[in-house]
Amino acid sequence: MNRIALIALISVGFLSGCASGPKMAEIKDKIPPIATGKGRIYFYRDNNMVGAAVQPNIRVNEEVVGSSKPGGFFFVDRQPGNYTVATSTEVTRSTHVALEAGKKKYIKTSISMGLFVGHVTPNEITEAQGELDLNGLAYTGDPTLLLAPNQTPIQSKAIASAELIVNTQQASRMPVAPQAEMPAPSTVATLTPLDAAPRSEPAPPPVVSYSIKDRKLGTWSYEAEQFANSKGCKSGSSGAWLIGKADYVEHYQVACIDGNKFTAVCDQVACQAG
Repeated sequence: MNRIALIALISVGFLSGCASGPKMAEIKDKIPPIATGKGRIYFYRDNNMVGAAVQPNIRVNEEVVGSSKPGGFFFVDRQPGNYTVATSTEVTRSTHVALEAGKKKYIKTSISMGLFVGHVTPNEITEAQGELDLNGLAYTGDPTLLLAPNQTPIQSKAIASAELIVNTQQASRMPVAPQAEMPAPSTVATLTPLDAAPRSEPAPPPVVSYSIKDRKLGTWSYEAEQFANSKGCKSGSSGAWLIGKADYVEHYQVACIDGNKFTAVCDQVACQAG
């Protein structure tokens, strides 16, 4: 990694910030035991500001279970079996996990340089190293998965069952609104010919000019156009238009030659689909 690219990654990281949430030490006693007959997969990323703006989704067998946030962790419980864990930016990186009942697996995601967008790669880590790495990280998962204060796992299951029973009983006792009676049809009906009814033509869509002379360029117009092309939007001669800017992030719109529009959000490190 060259020095300029490294400085750019660090700069964006400080601007974007890392994961926020309760630390592992604060919720350790609130993490429930592994569900019966299932295994648990922990996902985490080091608290490193390099490339912090790049936070792709994490997929388990194509199901999105969370995102790769610097300084954050979360977990999911799954049936025993073989799973594929993948992340995607401009490329897809994946690893395979063999999960056993009652066992824990740890997947660490790490960032590296890419052509337009940083690459985030998942890798399986040993349980000992994974537990050590989680210390000091923030929980970014579903808060409802954690136990309530002074609540044990057995109490948690009992409360959930009781709430289901109460909701079912309440639903069965809900009154049914009476059906409104339909008025009797009149003996003589007057029909209006369709041709006699006034018609209103739909307003034509607004015409948007994509002439080069009106084009607004931004700092990363070229990168936005190239990113759009890599996603299948061929821009022709119109290029990428700057449509918005906030702090160090710029929003672009690219007119595809097939008539569609592609929106990209770019910063010093990468462009992402808007």
